[in-house]
Amino acid sequence: MAISRRAASAILRSGRVQTRKASTHAHPEVAEAEHYAQETIGSTTWRNFILYSLVGVGFYKFAPAQGEEVAVTRWIKSISFPTDFWVDHNSKHAALSKESAAHVLLVTDAKKERVHRYRFQQESELISPFRGKVGEY
Repeated sequence: MAISRRAASAILRSGRVQTRKASTHAHPEVAEAEHYAQETIGSTTWRNFILYSLVGVGFYKFAPAQGEEVAVTRWIKSISFPTDFWVDHNSKHAALSKESAAHVLLVTDAKKERVHRYRFQQESELISPFRGKVGEY
C-alpha cells in the first residue's frame, strides 16, 4: 500500500497525468498495415522449394531398388547379433522371469501361523496349576 501512495504522490507532484483516449492509437495507419515483403523468384521461400525439389528428385532417381542391398544395410547386418543369439537370450529371460514370479507368489501367498489366544488370560492365574487336571490350563 505504501508503494502505491508514493507513486500517486510522485504523479501529483509532477503535475502530469497521462490520459489516453481510446481512438487515438487504436488502429495503425493504413499504409503501414498493407506493407508486405516483396516475393520474387529470388526469395528464400522459392530457393528452399527448388532445393528440396532437387533433393527429392535426386533421391528418387539414385535410390536403390527394392531388392538391392544397400551399404548401410550390409553394415547393420555385420554389427548386429545373429538371430539364434536372441532366441537363446529370450528363452533364458523367460525361464528366469517364471522362476522369479514363482518366488514372488510364494512370498505373497504366505500366511501367518495361527496363534491361539486366550480370551480371559487371568483365569489361568486364578486356579493353582497343581490342583487342575492334566491339559486343562
